[in-house]
Amino acid sequence: MIDSKLPKVLVLAYSDVRSDPRIMKQCSALTDAGYDVSFHGVKYTADVINEKFRVKLYFYRSKRRLVQYLQYFVLMAIFLGVQANNIFKKPIIIVHNMPNFLVIPCVLSRFLGSKVVLDLHDDPVLVLSKVVTNKFILAILDFIENSISLRVPNKLMTVNSLLLRSVVERTEKEVFLLHNSPESVLRDCSYKYTKGSPIKLVFIGHLGTHYGLPDLIEYLGRIKNVVPVTLDIFGDGSVRDELEKLIYKFQLQQSVKLHGRFLAKDISPILSRFDLGVALYPKTELTNIILPVKILEYTFNCLPSLTSPLNVTQDYFQKKSLIYIETYKDFKKSLEDIFSGRINLETLHRYALSDVSGISWKQERERFLEFIGKLHA
Repeated sequence: MIDSKLPKVLVLAYSDVRSDPRIMKQCSALTDAGYDVSFHGVKYTADVINEKFRVKLYFYRSKRRLVQYLQYFVLMAIFLGVQANNIFKKPIIIVHNMPNFLVIPCVLSRFLGSKVVLDLHDDPVLVLSKVVTNKFILAILDFIENSISLRVPNKLMTVNSLLLRSVVERTEKEVFLLHNSPESVLRDCSYKYTKGSPIKLVFIGHLGTHYGLPDLIEYLGRIKNVVPVTLDIFGDGSVRDELEKLIYKFQLQQSVKLHGRFLAKDISPILSRFDLGVALYPKTELTNIILPVKILEYTFNCLPSLTSPLNVTQDYFQKKSLIYIETYKDFKKSLEDIFSGRINLETLHRYALSDVSGISWKQERERFLEFIGKLHA
């Protein structure tokens, strides 16, 4: 029930709340606490979902990068209109990057008394540097993203300790750390894997270029006659077509399945069917500061993980808590050790869960509500 004493909350993003667990968790927590929440963003799918807060999705998010850039500016104009309709209510406004400059239209609302928060999911300049190689253009983007945009909000949020340290170097504003701990959690773990049986791998999330999925398909093509293994991939994105070609090239149609998009509420039921979660990030300047949400989702849903030894991952997990691999040789040995029973997946998962038990969503939710409460105290 909406508490009329609490301010309205506008949540703005170039994303679809139905498929973005971080945004969904925040909106749900605020709604449950009595805030009048409305989300404004874009569509990923045509599915109609009735949420407990208002959802307005304006157009489909394009898969073409150039069109996406144009959509940023269209959405900024829409955000101005959304604020105009609420201007005298002095709402709390939470803007989710990427990019940071989506927050710029909120400068008027802040001037008129609204509190504005920018939630930094990642470093946008590092993300853009993957496709923009011109140093002059990157310098301009860096100025817009890290000089202009960070001045607009009252406060900042981010997702992990390494990104927090990076953001703190660019601003004197308070930066609140809210981990991307999953809301979907399996509390009673049932470990199904027995040595000598086929290993069921799963990947869940956006099929982007920095998730190492093409390498994973190649590894599976090389190991298919060594260890029995299957892979189910849930999600959609820019590398899906490439993955389909690789699956055909390595003749993996029977063992690798692409399932398409999923809803945040379905994460736990999906993951409960598999033995091992996979996230093979290439080790780059960008990925080294992004704590893989997938690793947290796997861990809190009773799955051990096979991943890359990123700086940020090793900042949160012990060496004995995850299976770290960098090459096909590492991958092959790890799967052989699982198949033979030399690696015990249950023990591995228990270590991982112990490492991150202090940042469960139950705890992070209370900290988040306290943070928002202070904005209107």
